[in-house]
Amino acid sequence: MNHRIVFVVSLLSLAGPAAGQEPGRGQLAEWYQQYRSQFILVEAGAGLKAVTLGAPVVAAQRAWGTPRTQRRGPPWARKTSRFFRADRYTEIRVDGRRVVERLVFRGRPGSLYETARGARFGMRAVEVAILYGPGKIEGREALAYPRRGIRFFFTGAVLTGFEVFPRAAASVR
Repeated sequence: MNHRIVFVVSLLSLAGPAAGQEPGRGQLAEWYQQYRSQFILVEAGAGLKAVTLGAPVVAAQRAWGTPRTQRRGPPWARKTSRFFRADRYTEIRVDGRRVVERLVFRGRPGSLYETARGARFGMRAVEVAILYGPGKIEGREALAYPRRGIRFFFTGAVLTGFEVFPRAAASVR
């Protein structure tokens, strides 16, 4: 069973209202904030609190340790990709030679990473579109929001990844 569901059920059973009472709006908001506080939020066009776009690449190594693999692009491209295992359910690719130019998250349900607007791995494409509004469809399995600096990847209409990039470089893939 998904640990987030267990957490919410536990929280509700311990702090929930007595039988027959309706919880107040403030109480529901407090429970929701406690539930959301367990996630690591990714901000579109910015990154994470610990690893932001434009930060030195060593910030990623401080956050996630030594990269599992590293690939250098051709010399003219001046691109290096480092792959980190963030948790059991999430792999993060950090692109950039000296500074973080983009972050690509790949994962599955159970990951602690989600976007600041609430998009989580395993969500359906329509749910992401409800959270973010109409986006630019790229190919058959990607939905981009260039002005926000985020692109979502789907497999069979289920969210399996997202990419965070600078808003100014939105048209660059």
